[in-house]
Amino acid sequence: MTRHLLQVIITVWIVAATVVLCSPLGVSAQNTPDTSRRRVTNDSLPFPFHDRPGDPLGNPQRSSFNFKPSNLRDSIEYDPKTNLYYVVEKIGNKYYRTPTAYTYEEYLRLSSKKAEENYFRQRADMLGDLNHRLDKPKLFINNNFFIFFSLMLKSEL
Repeated sequence: MTRHLLQVIITVWIVAATVVLCSPLGVSAQNTPDTSRRRVTNDSLPFPFHDRPGDPLGNPQRSSFNFKPSNLRDSIEYDPKTNLYYVVEKIGNKYYRTPTAYTYEEYLRLSSKKAEENYFRQRADMLGDLNHRLDKPKLFINNNFFIFFSLMLKSEL
């Protein structure tokens, strides 16, 4: 058993010495490049924002940032020939996005959903304002009050 243990120890030393001697000098794990990180190019933003796909009726923007330019006009147009509703976004006379077409049922469903969300948002804001506790009024006691009672107490003594 001692002989077997001695053979295992010698084998481990030989393998360890081979690994140390055969590895290139001056190279460690810290010098290897990190390939798990994505390189940031100079023309990209550190925190990029993503534009909303589609129209504002079908894909409402649920971001805390509203990057809608002031000259962007969105409207809903009805075409009686095709019985379709078109959601159009234009900057000046040019289309900002391709117009999106909705049938009457789709348009009714989306517009009623948007109206319902606005109603409950306004209601929650109103209830929040009503439930807001005002600061307690500060108690102000005039000095004449204390003077009057101190004189009353002195006269009784």
